[in-house]
Amino acid sequence: MEPISDRAKQAVHSLNKAIADVLEKKRLLGQYAVMGNDGKPVKVPASQLPVAS
Repeated sequence: MEPISDRAKQAVHSLNKAIADVLEKKRLLGQYAVMGNDGKPVKVPASQLPVAS
C-alpha cells in the first residue's frame, strides 16, 4: 500500500475540523445531528454530541 501523501493528510485534517466545528455549533445551539451507526442513520440529541477539544 502506498503511503498517504501530505496533501491527503491535510485534506483529511481539514474535513475532520469542519465536522468537529459543525457538531460543536449544533451542540451549542441545542440542535440534533444525524450520524451513521452500523450503516443506519441515527438522530443524536445535542446533549450527546461530542465536545470539541
